[in-house]
Parts: sequence; C-alpha cells; structure tokens
Amino acid sequence: MNSAKVGSNVRAALAAWLSVTRTLEPYSGLNPREARRRAGELLQLVLGGDVSPTEVELSEDFKDILSALVGLLKGFEPVDQRFSAADTVCRFIRRLKWSADDRAETNDLLLECSEFGWTALGFDIEQLVRRRMSILDATSESGNSAELSSQIEDILGSSREKRNVVRACAVLCTRGDDDPKLTLEISSTVYRRLIKDCYADVQLDEAEHLASLFALQAGTACRFLGRFSDAEGWFLTAERHAGAALTREPLLAKVAFARAALLHQRGQYSKALPLFSLCIHEFARLGMGIEYDKSQLALGMTFSALGKWRTALKILREAVKSPRVQSFASLEAHIFVHIAACLIALGEHEEAQVACSRAASLLEGRHHANAEAGLKWSIAELLRNTGRRVEALGFYRQALIEYRRFRASNLVAQLHLVIGETALDLGLDQEAEQEILAALPTIEEQNMVPEGLAALAMLKESVRRRKTDPNALRELREHLQKQK
Repeated sequence: MNSAKVGSNVRAALAAWLSVTRTLEPYSGLNPREARRRAGELLQLVLGGDVSPTEVELSEDFKDILSALVGLLKGFEPVDQRFSAADTVCRFIRRLKWSADDRAETNDLLLECSEFGWTALGFDIEQLVRRRMSILDATSESGNSAELSSQIEDILGSSREKRNVVRACAVLCTRGDDDPKLTLEISSTVYRRLIKDCYADVQLDEAEHLASLFALQAGTACRFLGRFSDAEGWFLTAERHAGAALTREPLLAKVAFARAALLHQRGQYSKALPLFSLCIHEFARLGMGIEYDKSQLALGMTFSALGKWRTALKILREAVKSPRVQSFASLEAHIFVHIAACLIALGEHEEAQVACSRAASLLEGRHHANAEAGLKWSIAELLRNTGRRVEALGFYRQALIEYRRFRASNLVAQLHLVIGETALDLGLDQEAEQEILAALPTIEEQNMVPEGLAALAMLKESVRRRKTDPNALRELREHLQKQK
C-alpha cells in the first residue's frame, strides 16, 4: 500500500473519531462489541500518534470506548511491546480534558493501565509499591552537613532524568523543613514539569506518584511558612494525584498526616488528635516505619500542646526507643527537644538539661536548621525557668535568627513575643515594646490566636499607651506557645 493511501485512511479514520466524540446527541450507550471494535481502531491511532488528546471532546460513548481500550492492553501483542503501549495510552488518557466530576473514572482507567504495563515487565504490584515508598522511608542522612540548596543543585542540576527527580524528592522528604522557602520553590517547579510530561522516562503512574509527593512537599513548606490556605490547596492537589497512583494508600496516609499537622499548627488540637491516631494505625498497617515514628512524635506534641505533659512524655519516650529513630539523627534530636519541653513544663529541670544535651550531641556537625532552632528555644526556656533570664535572652535570639532565615513567620512572631516578655521581666521596657510591635502584624494577618483576641486587643492598647500589660502579653504568648 502506498504512503499516500495510508495517510488518506488515517485522516479519514481520525475525522470519523472526532465526529463521534463531538456529538451532542443524548447518551444512549454502546454495546460491548461495538465499544471494543472502536477501541481497537482508536488504539492504533493512539499508538501511531495520529490523534491528539486536545482534539477530543469527551462524550459518554467515548468514555465507554476508553474503558474498552484499556481492557485491550491486558492481551496486547506482542507482549514485549505491552509496557510501551500501556504507557502511551496512559499519557493519552491523562492529557484528555476531563472534568472534575470525572476524577474517579479517570483514576480507574489510569490505574488499570498502569497495572497492565508494570505486570508486563514482570513486576509484582505490591512489591513495586513497597519499593517506591521505601526509597523515601529509609533515606540515608549521610552528607546532611551540606546546605540543602547545594545538595539539591548537585542532584538536579539541569537533569531531566527520573532517577534524579526521585533522589531530590527523597532529600526534600528528609530535610525540606530546613529551608521551607527553597523547598516550596523546588517542589512547585518540579511539579509543574511533571504535569507537563517534561521527564520522558517517568512512565505510567510514576508521574502521578511523584506529582503527589512534590505537591505534598510544597504544601508542607507552605505550612512552615505560615501560608495555611496555600498549604491546604497543595494537599488537595497531592490527594488528587494520589488517587491515580498504584501507591495511593501510602500517599493518602501521608496527605492525612500533613492535614493533621496543619490543624496542629493552627491550634486546632482536638481535631488533630484523632487524625494523628488514625495515621499511626495506617502507617503501622502499611509498614511505613519512619512515618509511623513521625506520627508518634506529632501525637506527643499534640498532647503537650493540650497541657497533658505526662501523656506526651510517655509517648515521646517510647518513640525515641525505636531503632529507626536512633538511625535518623534529626528525628531523634527533634524528639529529645520535645521531651525537654515537656520536662521543663513539669519543672523537672535536671532531666530537661539531659534531654537538651542529648539533642545537641545528635545535631553536632550536621545542618538541620529547624531542629537546631527548636533546641535553642528549649534551652532558652530551661534557662528562663531557672532564673537565668539574660542567658535565656541570648538563646531566644539565636533561635529567632534561625527561624527568620527560612521565613517561618508564625514561629518568628511567637519568638518576638517570648523575647518581649523576657525583656519586660528584665526591666528592658523599650526593647520589649519593639519585640511586641514586630510580632503583632503577623499575628493579626495570619489570625494566629482566634481564642486569644481579647488578650491581643489589650496588649495592642497597652503598647500604644507605652505601658505594656504583662498579663495580656503572658496570656497571648501562652496561646501562641501551644503552636510551637
């Protein structure tokens, strides 16, 4: 057959397809035989690159045909081309203009397509899921003394290879809270590239899997930066992509944890508590060890925020015994920082000092800005509670510098108030006023104290009169301190 005739046939077939998909007739349904026949024709067009997703309007008939099309992949011949065929079909389906109401249907098609593709290569789906998540769950901390920006630059550079994207994702999952601003920039950039199919070797559901993880990292970075609405938007995006990935269960568990952490940071502890408990159960069921340990830490922090220090202490002391935690220095240090905070609140200062020392030794020679800032804050609290306020002021200011460096505005605002209160105790009234004035705009903009509005109003008025009210300051600081 000559090339001109082939081209004519393809164009005629494509025209027929477009006329089918653009029909405005009410849906009457295709019988299975007709759907399979048309699916066979469409498959050849898709594999040959002769139909563009942007030219197709989704009708109910066309959805039936897509379902039949995916079914054809199960017995696609030759077998050695089945993976490639499944990937091509997956990309075609992903680029179609689906409505939000069609999300569940889209996900089902993509999942079935991906499963046929991976099994054609001999992969066991359960093993594939465990392998993907273990890459993130068991990230090594070697080389963590380097700046996060340098580490990411060394990994990504100008590369568009999947292996480097996965490595970058693993580093951000481990160290993203060291520099939330940078994490947000990297995560959002890589996410946009993923949804535009910029990575040729990201195949089948890998795009959805990685898109979900990078959206999750972007949302977590927004949470650290105090951009709570943006964080929730990213978490919704992560949830949407997770639904089309074979790793959907572990990904959705991670999204649930992220939402619980957001509730905690907003001070909604009674809502966060059952969610963290659910996450602990899910991570245990799914065998996600480090995520389980992080959830134990978060649960302890939530009980601590509710003033249930003994309960929190019991949970944290149990969590720090985990062999996984003991091989993950930054996580172990974080737990010891919060153990110290509980002990300080209980007035057990000697034990708190031991916990602080343990955290300091774990962080020595490493670069974990968030953990280091938390440790300095705890040391400052310990010094202040034992009457060494001048020394405490120095450690508070060191913590402030760390939090300001990666723009954790909510924590910066809290520390300004704590420093102001300490300065007021030392008779440094002018300095106290300056610290309070530095904190108030962020507190008001982010609505950080919905339950402490009266104290906020009293404090503002007292500062305006140049007679700072220590009681209003203390009450406001206590509201905020629970969010630490």
